[in-house]
Amino acid sequence: MNFSCYHRQAGKWMLAIIATLGFAVGCGTQQRPPRNMDEIEVTREYYPVVHKRTLPEPVYGRMMWSHLSQPTPIRNKNTAPFLLPTVEFDLRNSSVAETIESLAQALGYRWSYPPEVGTRKVSILMEGTVEEILAEISRQGNIVGEFDHEQRVLRVIDSRMQPQLKP
Repeated sequence: MNFSCYHRQAGKWMLAIIATLGFAVGCGTQQRPPRNMDEIEVTREYYPVVHKRTLPEPVYGRMMWSHLSQPTPIRNKNTAPFLLPTVEFDLRNSSVAETIESLAQALGYRWSYPPEVGTRKVSILMEGTVEEILAEISRQGNIVGEFDHEQRVLRVIDSRMQPQLKP
């Protein structure tokens, strides 16, 4: 048996029923328009006058203040404060070379030290500025260290190599 022809017939009947219902519902509920102006009902609504209990807000001028353009002032490095970061340093039983490299890398600086100084042992466990930590490394390792902030270098020399004045 071939049912495909019955499906086509059913589809056509369903389409006809839907079109008829749509036409009946869409067109059947419309009211007729009035024939003259006497049939139109007019209702008028009156609203009370608004009374404000406060004064009106002041109207500001539309002109704005602006500062005249000026060249930026020259920055003076001598008057600006020099800020050093506070770091926590924990290097126990390490060499001077390792502590100097760690301290310089904490600031992003380069470092230089003599090879005979790098093998000395120090033990650092403290929190403070990099200058304070360098002073403690210098005390324990018997060295002299200094920061060159202009060239971003940490330099270390042996304390015996530092020039001294004889009395």
